[in-house]
Amino acid sequence: MRISSFKVLALCLAGAVLASCAKKIDETEVPLAPAIELETVIQGPEPADLSWEALAGHAVVLEFWSTWCSPCVGAIPKWNELVDAFEDEPVRFISVSDEGEDLLRKFLEKRPIHGWVTLDSDRSMFDAYGVQGIPHAVLVDGRGRIRASTHPENLNAEAVRDLLAGKTPDVPEKPDFDPWRAIRVASDGAPEPLFEATIRPSKESQETSDRMMLVAPAEYISLGAPISDSFRFAYRAGPTRTVIEVELPEQPYDLVFSTAGKEELLFPLVRQAIEATFDIEARPEQRELDVYVLSRVADAPPKLTPSTLEQAPPHARPGSLTGLSMTLAELASILERVLQRPVLDETGLDGRYEIDLNWDPERPDSLQEVVREELGLEFKADRRTIEVHVIRSTR
Repeated sequence: MRISSFKVLALCLAGAVLASCAKKIDETEVPLAPAIELETVIQGPEPADLSWEALAGHAVVLEFWSTWCSPCVGAIPKWNELVDAFEDEPVRFISVSDEGEDLLRKFLEKRPIHGWVTLDSDRSMFDAYGVQGIPHAVLVDGRGRIRASTHPENLNAEAVRDLLAGKTPDVPEKPDFDPWRAIRVASDGAPEPLFEATIRPSKESQETSDRMMLVAPAEYISLGAPISDSFRFAYRAGPTRTVIEVELPEQPYDLVFSTAGKEELLFPLVRQAIEATFDIEARPEQRELDVYVLSRVADAPPKLTPSTLEQAPPHARPGSLTGLSMTLAELASILERVLQRPVLDETGLDGRYEIDLNWDPERPDSLQEVVREELGLEFKADRRTIEVHVIRSTR
């Protein structure tokens, strides 16, 4: 299933991968890499140079990624170190994204990626290489044969040296995993369901690191997460605006919902199914809570750079936030997650801006300093009456 880059939540598979030991492999069984078909080279040689004929004798490390994918962005520093370490060796590092050219160029200004950066706008390369989740790295030897597929975080100098020697690197293999088929309840060989609503306990062996959430138009999957996570998704209510007045089950659940292409049915269906299954209900109420109020610094103009992009998903990690086209309402929402308290946007500004913030995640007060210094904004503690979702039992 193809998922658009612009989603409510981006698809980033995280968690444990299947470990594999070095194996003796019949060379005739090592698959040839599919053709390289890329529309645009953002950084690197002309497209004509990107073919297996032109790359003959060179090892190649392909990385499939996107700017909205947190694990992808998190792997950039290690990727850059490897590219620099093997600068004079016959190995090429090629990053492949399916996003817009303007967005990629803006992102690279903020977060440089070493090596070649390319655009696969029609996702033909993603499909040809069977990329079902990102980030995804494919290691190809100098004869154009795929030696391994793994998470970029598993790459190291030894793996690249093995690849240069025409050997199969000893790296954890990324499993051939389709999250949509992995938990289908239909029997083997049955057609894909046209409409589906499934809630069931996760396997007892499920690890916290195996959690996954995927949202696409008219489809939703959550694996191995507390039911409260799906509840908040269904009501579009963050943890700081949800009041739970009932004891919810602690064990994790798997949820699969597909509404036959009818996007308008997805949220109501998930809400109804969760409420009926667990005998709960949620009602909006006005509650007085401690909040932060985001506003402009008095007697000083904001230090905001207007964005030329219509839309670009922000990227947030502990201690950093990059947004190439953010509204201040979106900024307030991210600050709310970081500060664990509702943040109200009272700046009165409705444009889109380029925002790049870095702070000490161990010192919440440093975020206040950075927002004031970099953006000319501030957030102050207050107590306000706001709308929250209250979860109660119906029993």
